[in-house]
Amino acid sequence: MRLLAKTCSSEAVEWLRTTQNATVASSFERAFNLVDERSRLLSIVAPESCNGPFSIVLFQAPESLDRIIDVGAGADVRKTSLTVDRVTIDFSKAKIWCSRPDWDCVLEGSSGVDKSLCDLQAILQCNASLYSLTPALFLSRCQMDIFCAKASDAAHQICHGIAHSYTQDIVLGAGTIAGLGVGLTPAGDDFLVGIMHALWILYDSEEAARLSEIISRVAIPRTTMLSAAWLRVASKGHASESWHDLLEGLTKGYSSDVEGACMRILGTGSTSGADALTGFLLVMKIFADFQKKRWAV
Repeated sequence: MRLLAKTCSSEAVEWLRTTQNATVASSFERAFNLVDERSRLLSIVAPESCNGPFSIVLFQAPESLDRIIDVGAGADVRKTSLTVDRVTIDFSKAKIWCSRPDWDCVLEGSSGVDKSLCDLQAILQCNASLYSLTPALFLSRCQMDIFCAKASDAAHQICHGIAHSYTQDIVLGAGTIAGLGVGLTPAGDDFLVGIMHALWILYDSEEAARLSEIISRVAIPRTTMLSAAWLRVASKGHASESWHDLLEGLTKGYSSDVEGACMRILGTGSTSGADALTGFLLVMKIFADFQKKRWAV
């Protein structure tokens, strides 16, 4: 079976260029993941999926990839294709998708973000899963369950450490929430990914990279292989296509674009999208409160 790749992320292109042999780490109905000798992941996803930081998106895919791609199977990576068992992915004509948003442009338009955050928060409150960390945004601490309270405390500790240059607080906050939850990407890690996306809006690229690297360095050893890959790319300023759309909608003040992108993010996993959006919004909210207190002094 020969499948054609529609797009490859910039990170995926680098993976393909520097990898010859890999193994199937996980296989699902509409996607499978490869891992190389350096523990780097590459995701092959069905056409209905959006572009991701380490993904190849196919033009067409069989209904159940997990029936033909077995976990543990070897992959042979060549110049224009990769082969797993009897399936060959031809990426010779795939378009390259840049997974790193133009953060400088987002930072310049950050004044418009504040006006759109209320809309985003309302959408999240109405549509997020009851089992996500979203209550950390809307409830008082005494009303939250233990997990949400822990996430809220971690976000405040990370933000306090950033605001006051206390690296130890950032480390402790990230260590508290990293790896917590179930699934291939535990909720605590999705939450941290959202926090890092917020940092790239709040700070220039050099400082955002420094702060994100502290968080990812603490979190990665505590979690799953797939979750570690998401934390790693987020720390470098990379994000999925839906987050690109959300950032553009926020900076330009397009409420319909914000809603559409938010709903696509919420469709990621059972709670992954909601947990990432919660981390993002909570940090934006905390830093807005810091600013108000500074102006009041």
